[in-house]
Amino acid sequence: GGLLARGDVVIFLDCHVRPLENWLAPLLEHIGQNYRRVVVPVIPMLDGETWKVDETRMGIKMMFDWGLKFRWFEDGNDVVPVMSGGLLAISRRWFVESGGYDTGMRMWGSENIEQSIRTWLCGGEIMVARNSRVAHVFRSSFPYSINNTELYINKLRTVELWFDEHKKDYYAADTSASRFLSRI
Repeated sequence: GGLLARGDVVIFLDCHVRPLENWLAPLLEHIGQNYRRVVVPVIPMLDGETWKVDETRMGIKMMFDWGLKFRWFEDGNDVVPVMSGGLLAISRRWFVESGGYDTGMRMWGSENIEQSIRTWLCGGEIMVARNSRVAHVFRSSFPYSINNTELYINKLRTVELWFDEHKKDYYAADTSASRFLSRI
């Protein structure tokens, strides 16, 4: 869908979110400052039953370890190492120039890592718009099955393409991963 968009900005939102008042303008303002900027909102927790927002529990920035496991963190600045994935704004120009989503990725999982690394290594940046809020339902379990093989394939595509001399760090952290190498 992103490559078919006609507007100047492409916004991706998971289906289980609730944008809060005045969420859009800060995202657009950031992109207006640098077309190579990917912008993410602050992500408060959203109760999936009541759709009430919990502003005391928020995701602001993400990082990953060598095994590509995520962790939320906050350090006070607006630079984001890794976007959360399902909530982002990007100029259509940068989306096209940077290659869009990797069409070789399978189902859900790790596409945000790949796109984040690609953004940084290809001259872009990722920032949080602190005055934009899009609440998100974080489920304790998925309502569908997750194919772990597909998830590994996505991770391995990212590692093999972007990690260069750091591939060894990933394979040391996730010793099961190498058995899926023949599938990418």
